[in-house]
Amino acid sequence: MSRAEWSRAVVAYCGLALFLCFPVPFSGELLGHSDVDVWNHAWGYWYWLDSLSHGALPWFTPMLKGPDGGVLYFVDPLGALAALPFSAIFGVSFAYNLVQLTRFVFAGLMSHMLCREVTGRGPHCWAAGIAYASSPYLLAEQSNGISEVGAVGWIPLCLWMAVRAFRDNQRKDWVLLGLAQGLCSVASFYYGLTTALLIGGWWVCSFSKERLKNSVLAGGIAFALAAPFFFLFRASLYPNHEQGIIRRSPELNTNLMEHNAVDPREYIMPGDFQSVDFWGLHGERFVHTGYLRLTVICLAVWVVWRVGRKTLPWVWMAVASMVLGLGPVLWWAEDFVRLGNDVVLLPFGWIQKAIPQLAITHPSRLSIGAQAIAALFVGWALVGRSRRVIGVCSALLVVETLFLSSARWPMPTSSTKVPELYFEIRDTEDQRGVLDLPAEVGTTMASSRYFWYQTVHKKTVPYGPDVRAGSSSDAKTFRWLQHATGPMRDRIPAMVDWSVNRDEIRRNIEARYGWVIFHPDFAKRAGVDPLFRDALIELLGSPEEKGSLLYWRL
Repeated sequence: MSRAEWSRAVVAYCGLALFLCFPVPFSGELLGHSDVDVWNHAWGYWYWLDSLSHGALPWFTPMLKGPDGGVLYFVDPLGALAALPFSAIFGVSFAYNLVQLTRFVFAGLMSHMLCREVTGRGPHCWAAGIAYASSPYLLAEQSNGISEVGAVGWIPLCLWMAVRAFRDNQRKDWVLLGLAQGLCSVASFYYGLTTALLIGGWWVCSFSKERLKNSVLAGGIAFALAAPFFFLFRASLYPNHEQGIIRRSPELNTNLMEHNAVDPREYIMPGDFQSVDFWGLHGERFVHTGYLRLTVICLAVWVVWRVGRKTLPWVWMAVASMVLGLGPVLWWAEDFVRLGNDVVLLPFGWIQKAIPQLAITHPSRLSIGAQAIAALFVGWALVGRSRRVIGVCSALLVVETLFLSSARWPMPTSSTKVPELYFEIRDTEDQRGVLDLPAEVGTTMASSRYFWYQTVHKKTVPYGPDVRAGSSSDAKTFRWLQHATGPMRDRIPAMVDWSVNRDEIRRNIEARYGWVIFHPDFAKRAGVDPLFRDALIELLGSPEEKGSLLYWRL
């Protein structure tokens, strides 16, 4: 592709990204729903900036689980690294949004180039790029605020490099494939696993001795890039590291497997179909979808029928990706399918039985290979068609995503405004922490907004990466302020345990915190106002007010 063509493509996919992410580029807010993961991931970009600006690696942080802190591996290292100069100059919110928008552009460009490599030059490649960049999967995950999941452009890039390497067997192409595979794995271990399994399977099925030496080179490069990050991630998890902030148990993995289960109908059902009713069952605002779109499915069926055997490797890879994306156990109509007393294991379940350490808790991410191949089929089906036909089909794809899938549009946003109180806290010399209450707003992640406030006040907080009473390092205070836990269907009202020694609680709070801040809006949503407010007043005396906040300066 010439420089002029690259420039036109970049500009065009930038326009598409701005449209799909409307109104984020013009609102000054964060891309993502305020009740889900956006705060944690935007905080992670600040964490990298704050650590490196103090001459420390983003590995140990005293800012969470204060005052002791702990080891934390941030799951979006490539995004945080790319954002660094923009975070330093323009602020974290600008840098975070820029990286997410760039990922839409990257996805469109790489899908465009994959289609061009497989089917040749032509306007049909634009349909492939638009199909992939506008996928319901991508829009849903971006609205969830899970930043690393938006890095979907690496999948078509790996497939593009694989096509070149398998066809020409040139060392430079194998080197590029190794680099792409390694960086894909760093961007998301799920995506790296997906491309490794698909390309590895393709390599086995088309084995050639002539490719062996170069393919070993590519594998070595990929391993050298990805392994340090993978082992750092594994080392950061408690109990692998006694100071690990993230704690994973087999029971948690089992719960997440049910929480993130995938119904096979998710791939083909239009409308607001969800494999799991996150809001009804768990009180959560997550939206996950692998919906391929009926337009895509029709075009894919057409190209497979018309082109025939040449599409078979791609068909098998797409099917394999979709099957892996269903997870270890078959899920249907909000329950696991059973034969007698036994659940129905799927291929990934067999892999997990062989390698129990392979804890895949978000299986839908393994279906991303099918999303990329489906976009390729869109372009392939439109080879030789007029620009008008290609334009109509591309428009239908976007319309189906925005109005006939469960993806939210216009894109949800989260306010970046920080109450004035936190700026005043920042300017004090007191190094004690800040305790924001309540810790939970139902089962949403709304209270993780406290992390965004921390990017201003820069004092320690007692919470782990998810603001929860259970993630806190301050067991004494949170035993006194009892919080309900578990899914919405099992919740009990929050309460205050008056049997706890209040003098001891007060001494503990004064030793750890310089400020206790009560958020009445969150407390009302959580159903703990006036209960918690009255308890804090009885313990700490009358609060001061600043805007909508009540606070105690200790």
